[in-house]
Amino acid sequence: MYAVLSGFAAAFLYGIYKRFRIYFKGSRPPSIDHFKERAASAIANAFGQKKVLKKPAPGLMHLLIYSGIIVLLIGTTLVFLDNDIWQTLFHTQILVGNFYLFYEFFLDAFGLVAIAGLLIAIFHRTLWKPPNLPTSLDDVFIFFVLIVILITGYMLEEFVSSWTDQFGGLGHSLDTKSPYS
Repeated sequence: MYAVLSGFAAAFLYGIYKRFRIYFKGSRPPSIDHFKERAASAIANAFGQKKVLKKPAPGLMHLLIYSGIIVLLIGTTLVFLDNDIWQTLFHTQILVGNFYLFYEFFLDAFGLVAIAGLLIAIFHRTLWKPPNLPTSLDDVFIFFVLIVILITGYMLEEFVSSWTDQFGGLGHSLDTKSPYS
């Protein structure tokens, strides 16, 4: 599985490399002077969404999508670390007990946050249609694909829960042990 994902990651990084070559074609390479100020600005804009939040409605939409996806990324990384690293090395689990229940609730909530942001984005692009935002069918299609991916995550989680119910587990809502074990 990781070999296949590594191939996708390599293709993604190559695509970014090609895109940046286009962006900077015919211009000087980006300068690295004033590193501290540039780094602080990049962090504020990337993680705090500072520049995007200047416009309230689009800012909220971007913040919902961004925060939902980032929290889900961190949560998925935690599952990877727990199952593939921690259990292999130490033969114990991190995602158990009340921590696991909080973890599941938190990820489920932020999945809904991301879906809400995507629904706002669809509304923004199809019904409201600001004049400075050109919209194509591809834009809306990508939002729908992301919503389907998020909903599929909920469906897969419930499938795993019912599977553990059927074969002796107490179920996702009552069991404090991770269904990933």
